[in-house]
Formats: sequence, C-alpha cells, structure tokens
Amino acid sequence: MLVFDLDDTLLQQRFIEVCARHFNFKQALDLLRQLDHDPVNLTIRIASFLKGKKLSEIRNIANAIPLVDDIQQVTAELKKRDYIIGIISDSYREVTEVIGKKIQADFWLANELCYESDVLTGDVLIPSYFHYSDDSTCKHQVCKTNALRHASKKYGVPFGNCIVVGDGDNDVCMIRHAGMGVAFCSTSSLLSKTANRKINDRSFKELLEYAI
Repeated sequence: MLVFDLDDTLLQQRFIEVCARHFNFKQALDLLRQLDHDPVNLTIRIASFLKGKKLSEIRNIANAIPLVDDIQQVTAELKKRDYIIGIISDSYREVTEVIGKKIQADFWLANELCYESDVLTGDVLIPSYFHYSDDSTCKHQVCKTNALRHASKKYGVPFGNCIVVGDGDNDVCMIRHAGMGVAFCSTSSLLSKTANRKINDRSFKELLEYAI
C-alpha cells in the first residue's frame, strides 16, 4: 500500500491557502496560526472561515489546484503492480475525494466539512479513525497514524508493507511507523531525519524504484 499526504505533496499548493486568498481570509488565517498551535483547535477554527461558502465552490477550487505533474502516470503504474493507493490528510474529505478520483486512489481519509443544502455550516467532523483507541500504535489523541492503522486493517496490509509520502511535521508519526517513509520536497528538518528516503524534485517517478 502506498499512502500520500495531500497539501504540498499531491497538490502543488495548500488547499486552505488557496481558499484563504479566494475568499479573502488570509490575514485572519495567518493571525490564527500565530495565536493557536493546537492542531485540533486549528482544524475546528479554520473550518469556521468556510461558513456560508458553497460546497460546489470548495470542490471547484480543489479541482483547479495543480497536481504534481507525473502523479497520475506513477499511480497508474503502481496499480499495475497491485498497490493499494490512498490519501491521508488533515484537510477535508470533500477535497481529497476530488483528488483521489483524479489519481485513481482506492481510498481517501480526511476531516469532513458539515453542510446543509450545499452550504457549509462552518463546522467540521474529525472522524473516529483519526482518534486514539486502545489498539492505537502511537499515543497521540488525534493522529494520521491512527488513520493509517484503520486503512491497514481494512485492506489487510501490515504497516511494514506500507509506503507513506509526506512533506510536513504532521506526517512524521505516520512516516515513522510505516515500512518506508518518504519525505517529499520537505522543509521539515524533523521529517527529513525520520524518513527513510527523500525526494527533492517535484516528481514521484522515484517512487517506482522503491515500490517493487
């Protein structure tokens, strides 16, 4: 199984940054990030910036963000090799679904925006598969590693047979527990120290050398 992060990994930009420019809340987003460093609080409070926006607008924005150029060719080849392809992101399911379909992913796990009649309420659901449970691999209360465990159990693929690709600090735990962790064009020194492999160019072609 090969699992990708979304922002600045599959996507050449960060979804919420594009939204912030499009809907004019970039200054408020930057201020919030300076004042609140708790990832769960940030997830909840950032979603409030999207209140009143149309779900169709969110999907259109996601669809317009460029992917890394060769991702579709690489995932097509990986699927020929019988790899299960997934996305695990702390962005939104409504975004990962758009991208997942583009790259023929088998699954996408992310937070879920709440909406009524195509209009976002400003609330967000952090699904149970991100939360700590008695059989969690790590001790974090909310973590991508828990989502990786969920996918691992669902598809019958042990962690040791998982390749995880990410770019930031929030990918460190998941990459540490995977059989192989790949830091993709990362500026995180912690991730670079944790990952087994590093890709410094915006191309996924090198993954085909690892995924045999």
